[in-house]
Amino acid sequence: MEDSNFNMKNSESTKKVKIRKSKVKKSIRNISQQIEDIHRERNREIDKNKLNLDEASWQENNNQKYLEISASDYYNLGLLEGKYLLKKIRSQRLLIKAIATTTRKKGYEYARFLEMARSYEDSIPDSYLKQGSFGNIIDEIQGIADGISGISFEEVFLQNCFIDVVYGELLPFQAGIPNEYEFGCTSFGAMVKNNNLNHSESIEMPYIGQNFDFNLSFKPSLCYVLHKVGNSPKVFSLRLGGMLSLPTGKNGWGLKCCINIIKCTIPGEYTIPTGILSRMVLTNSHNIEEAYKTTYAQPNPNAYNIMMADKSKILSCETIPTDHIRRDISTYYASSNTFVSPEYQQYLLEPNYSKKRQEFAHHSLGLKYALGMKKSDFKELLSYKPIICRTPKNPFESRTLAFFTNDFFGLGDPAGQKWGLIPSLED
Repeated sequence: MEDSNFNMKNSESTKKVKIRKSKVKKSIRNISQQIEDIHRERNREIDKNKLNLDEASWQENNNQKYLEISASDYYNLGLLEGKYLLKKIRSQRLLIKAIATTTRKKGYEYARFLEMARSYEDSIPDSYLKQGSFGNIIDEIQGIADGISGISFEEVFLQNCFIDVVYGELLPFQAGIPNEYEFGCTSFGAMVKNNNLNHSESIEMPYIGQNFDFNLSFKPSLCYVLHKVGNSPKVFSLRLGGMLSLPTGKNGWGLKCCINIIKCTIPGEYTIPTGILSRMVLTNSHNIEEAYKTTYAQPNPNAYNIMMADKSKILSCETIPTDHIRRDISTYYASSNTFVSPEYQQYLLEPNYSKKRQEFAHHSLGLKYALGMKKSDFKELLSYKPIICRTPKNPFESRTLAFFTNDFFGLGDPAGQKWGLIPSLED
C-alpha cells in the first residue's frame, strides 16, 4: 500500500511538472522590456570616469582569500565580477557541461539545461519586477556576461539555477547523475555565551556555522566575495562560479545563513532559483523574519535544510518543494543532508544517506552545549574527522572544501587550513 501511494505521489508530481512545463509564458525580460530598456540605456551610457569609482581586488586574511568589490550600480558590479571571477565562471560552465555528458542519455544535454534556466526565469513572479530587486539582478547578470567573452546571459543564469537543476529535477527524475557530483554539508547552530563588556554577567548570542562538502571538481569554481552597492548592505558570501550567492553568508545587518541540500523524490518548482533567492535574502533582509518571509513567499526549487541567525535568535527549516517545517531554536540544533521530521522521511531519495552524520553532529553539539557552549567550540566541531570534516583518500568522494561561521571563513578543510576572519560589514 505504501509503495502504491509512493508511486502515485511520484506520478502526480511528474504530471504536475509536465503540465507546468507545457505552459507558454513570456520571458521576464520581455514582460519587463520597458524596465529593461531603461536599465540598459542607462548602463550603456555610463560616463567612463564613473567606472573609476568602481573597485575590485583580491584580499587576504590569515592566508584565506576573498574578492572585495565596491560598485556604483549592479551592472558595474557584474562587470567587475565577470573580470575577476572569469576563471571560476568558466570552470563552472565546464563542470555543468561535464554533468550534461552523463545525463544526455535521459535527454538532458547542455542545451536542455539552458532551456530549463529560461523556464526558471519565466516563472519568477511579476511582482518582483515592481519591487526593483530583480531588475538589479538582471542588470548584474547581464554585466557578468558582458564582462566575459564567449559566455552568454543564459549561461550565467543557468549557473544560478545549477543546484535547482540537479536537485530539483535531475535527481528526482533519476536522470543518471553520478554520486560524485552530490553536495554534502553539516550545519551547527547554538546560543553561546558572550561576555558583556558593560556588565559582569555573560549573555547568550546566536551562533551558526557549517562545512560545505563537494567533489574536487568543484574546487576551481569556489570563492568568497564581499560586495557593496549603493545604499544596500555589505554582503559576504560563498559563491560557485557565476552564482550570485550560495545560501552561506552574512550581511551588514547581522543576518547569517547556512544550507544543507537534500536528495528528494519530489521535483522542485520552477521559481526563483537558489543563486538569486539567496542574494535577494542577503540584500534585503534586516533580520530572520524578513529572510523567512522572502524565502517562503513562493514554492521551493529543491529540498533543503536552511539555518538562519540574526542578532537575537536562530531559525531552522526543513524544506520540500511544496512545504516546510519551521523550528525556532532556543538552545542548539544540528542539520545535515537529510530530514529528521518523521513526516518527511518518505520523500528522501536515499533514506539512509547522511543519517549517521546527522546523529553524530547532533550528539557532538549536545555534549558541547551541556558543558557551556562557546564560539571556539565551533572550530572543534567543524574540524571533527572523518565524519564532519571529510578528507577521503578516494578523489571521487565528496570532501570538505569550504567552511563558514558568524566570524570566520575559509576554503579547504577546517582542520588543515587557517581560518580567515570575516571583515567588518557594518558601514
